[in-house]
Amino acid sequence: MNTNKENLETGNSAVEAYLTTIKEDENFLRTLLDTLPVAVFYRDCEGLFQGCNSEFERATGFTRSQIIDKRCEEIFSDDNVTLFIRDDAKLQDQALVEYQSVFFTAEGDERDVMVRKAPFYSASQKRLGSIGCIYDISEQVRLQDLLKNLSIKDELTDLYNKRGFSELSAQAWTNALRNSHMVALLMIDIDFFKPYNDTYGHQKGDECLVMVANVIKRNTKRHSDVVARFGGEEFILMLPQTDFNGAHIVAKRIRNAIYNLNLVHEKAAVNTRVTVSVGIAVCTPQPGDEIDALVALADSKLYLAKQNGRNRVEGFRTVKES
Repeated sequence: MNTNKENLETGNSAVEAYLTTIKEDENFLRTLLDTLPVAVFYRDCEGLFQGCNSEFERATGFTRSQIIDKRCEEIFSDDNVTLFIRDDAKLQDQALVEYQSVFFTAEGDERDVMVRKAPFYSASQKRLGSIGCIYDISEQVRLQDLLKNLSIKDELTDLYNKRGFSELSAQAWTNALRNSHMVALLMIDIDFFKPYNDTYGHQKGDECLVMVANVIKRNTKRHSDVVARFGGEEFILMLPQTDFNGAHIVAKRIRNAIYNLNLVHEKAAVNTRVTVSVGIAVCTPQPGDEIDALVALADSKLYLAKQNGRNRVEGFRTVKES
């Protein structure tokens, strides 16, 4: 009898020790998850939430008890539902799914996030659900955007630089080719700018460039328009879905607005104020056409405007325009 009793007590002690170990492991895992600076959640195979960590609660505004046995659509807005369930089907065949998305926090802030999800299994390899984590990459995205912006923007005028123009105009050209839309290019050059710099100094020259750039920006308000400082005192505009008449109106408006700035230029050979000359080229891109050819054509018309007295607009409309 004593032996049986001792065996029973030993067995009970082993069970208690085992349960204590499990409890300690659970506490350790809970503490570990709550320490992580990323939102962690797990759902069963039916898509029902079965748990989360403290960062998830903070970010979403929902407690563990509020999300247990709930589906995403019962809790979150449509935007956040998409974030949680995106690519779930891939978890059937992949050990890890990762994607970038946007997350709306409990405070209503929009954050750029990276989502990672993986399936989890029982000891017998039965799939029980998925574990996911959401980590904030907003600062990383902001810095990437800043670096990209710096690489394609002109620091002085805040217009696109030549590289930025090349990237954006290529996209606009492709769209025009695909949709048989017209494209207009304007080349704008400040008349007698070197004498202006020599007379008034480079600081005044920079101020002049900024004022001219601002006039150009004010007169090209469409989101699709591409405006850039092409180099030195030269600017270039790409106006998608614009015919010759429309481009000519924009060019004249810019030329008149810069003339009306009434910036004194005593060394100008034609006027006593700062003026610009403008060259226009318009076409409907065809397969095999290159945007560089249109740029060269607009540049030739700019040269013609210079030859014909400056402070004027010269243009070319292709036969394809009609």
